[in-house]
Amino acid sequence: YVAIYELSKVLPLIDNYLYFYRRFIDDGICVWLHDANPTQDASNWKEFQSIINDSGLQWTFVNPCKKVTFLDMTIEIENNKVVTSLYAKPMALYQYIPPSSCHPPGVLTGLVLGQVLRIFQLSSRDQDINNELRLFHKRLIDRGYSHDGLVPLFVKGIDNAKSYMALSQVQREARKKAKVGRSDEHV
Repeated sequence: YVAIYELSKVLPLIDNYLYFYRRFIDDGICVWLHDANPTQDASNWKEFQSIINDSGLQWTFVNPCKKVTFLDMTIEIENNKVVTSLYAKPMALYQYIPPSSCHPPGVLTGLVLGQVLRIFQLSSRDQDINNELRLFHKRLIDRGYSHDGLVPLFVKGIDNAKSYMALSQVQREARKKAKVGRSDEHV
């Protein structure tokens, strides 16, 4: 229902009040186009909130700002550039599969390689990447994994992530397409 409402009432606001708009279930984010007149801008903001809330749902809004948390990311404008970093709720438990689990060993490899790539993709600054890698390693150690067993996985994950991040979007799409073809051949 919300998607149908958005098509008719919200998306027409693109290029008027909004530069960008996305929603995932009950979380939304938009880039607001400010009016040069502060009074008109405030009026536009109130009208936008009213249009969104006329859908039958009551949304909570954060006033336009240069830093916002959306899903698992913090997004901010710093020196006229968009900068992203990972965000986790303070109550996050990080209950990774323990080493005593009967899962095949490849599950840990997939977890580490996938999480390392996620850290590289969602963090703009090197210091944030390094901090998140340290935290992830510590959380796995706290869960019972050995440092010696994790180091080769982290090295491989970092190498893979750096290689992937160096690819152009066209190269990434080609790699993805080739993988889909291969997976279709498996039983």
